[in-house]
Amino acid sequence: MDPDLRRELKCKNVNGIMKLAKEKPDLFWGRSPQGNTTLHIASRSGNKSVVQAIIKIQPCLIYERNQRGETPLHIAAAAGDVNVVKLLFDVTMEILNARKDLVTKEDVKQRNALHYAAALFSAYEVEKIVALLSKEDVLLAYKRDCNGQTPIHLATINGRFSVVKMLVNDYPDVIEMLDNNQRNILHLAAQHGHGDIVSFILKLPEKDDLLNTLDEEGNTPLHLAAMNFHDNVVDTLCRQMKLNIMAINHKDQTALKIAQKSEVEATENKKCLTLKALKETYKYQTLDPEDIIANGCLSGSGTSTTDDQGKIKRAKKLAEVILMLTSIVAAFTFTAALTIPEKFNYPRDPEQNGKLRSIHFQLNKGDCFLFFMIFTAMSSASCLSAAIIICCLFCWASNHHEYFIKRLSTAVFLTIMGLISMALAFIFGLFVVLTSNHTIPMRFVWVVSILPLIFLGVLPIYPKILFPRKERNPYVVD
Repeated sequence: MDPDLRRELKCKNVNGIMKLAKEKPDLFWGRSPQGNTTLHIASRSGNKSVVQAIIKIQPCLIYERNQRGETPLHIAAAAGDVNVVKLLFDVTMEILNARKDLVTKEDVKQRNALHYAAALFSAYEVEKIVALLSKEDVLLAYKRDCNGQTPIHLATINGRFSVVKMLVNDYPDVIEMLDNNQRNILHLAAQHGHGDIVSFILKLPEKDDLLNTLDEEGNTPLHLAAMNFHDNVVDTLCRQMKLNIMAINHKDQTALKIAQKSEVEATENKKCLTLKALKETYKYQTLDPEDIIANGCLSGSGTSTTDDQGKIKRAKKLAEVILMLTSIVAAFTFTAALTIPEKFNYPRDPEQNGKLRSIHFQLNKGDCFLFFMIFTAMSSASCLSAAIIICCLFCWASNHHEYFIKRLSTAVFLTIMGLISMALAFIFGLFVVLTSNHTIPMRFVWVVSILPLIFLGVLPIYPKILFPRKERNPYVVD
């Protein structure tokens, strides 16, 4: 495209355009890299006088398409300028009998001018454009684009309530039309969170046919609203008496379950209100409380599926730590049981020519060695039992979560008993080794011997210290 002409179009200089038309009339057939003619560019600018001047110079440009298959009429409709669209229609009225396909021409996405007009964001202009275009061809409202969507689908997606209302009143048949994803206008309104359109559709006689309709993935309008946390739409849908709250999609997910697993970004308030509306509806419509549990809502327990999964992960991590700890303790205590504690300074026995006294005689002098062996055996046995229990749980009960957590508590108890027994065995071992001459070590032993008793005293409150109670989940409804 000639740079001088492009500059005049950008400046919207009608006199300059007319001057170039007299000097170089062929310039107006030039195209931009996107395939746009001068009339395409002028139609997008929204300047009626410039468009009128170009049409006067080269009226045939009104039929030309760019690389996307768009005519100037498509461009003007997408730009939302009513005056330019009306001008294009006024100019082409004389030749519509010969070329009626001008209004119905489609671009590469198989969209006509009504598709673009219905999808605009300015209410007043859209209504005028839709009213103007729809009068030219009543079938325009039923035309599908490459996604199988009609103008009412696009108007619904973009939240054009007034356009949807007008199309429904003028063309009632379009209400139940489905796109390529088998979604009707209620699906699309719920998916994009347009509560006013949802409320309008639910007042129509056809609402019962739309309410529980499944799309290509088995999702109802409630599924789509729940996964996107449109709390206002979810609340509106849940108030419908004929809503099937137990409907599942092709992934066996209810609306509640899909909301609990959704990763869509939303405010905490929207998530809370969405889940609250769904759970309240479950309570009213579900006959058996077990149905609520099966669909991701534990009635009255305040526990969600996500919380259960986190609890199972923590339990398995705890089991791994206990398994490692019990293996180490069992190995040490088993070794200690086979290694008799020796004194470093045994008194000499004069009856045996200065040789050391019999170790067997010295160790059995009191009951300390006996208690040492008993507690060593108890520690080893407790830790080995705990390790065996955890290995069995990982092998045969990994998927049975309730049984896994219940039996893990037994392993925890045995581990604690093993640790206490090992501490007591250590104390009695020191008594065996040390003599009455070792005053400081003996005092140390007495102090250390009190620690297991203190531990036994605080054992009941030990879980409360290590595992404080969590704050209430804001998403859980009591």
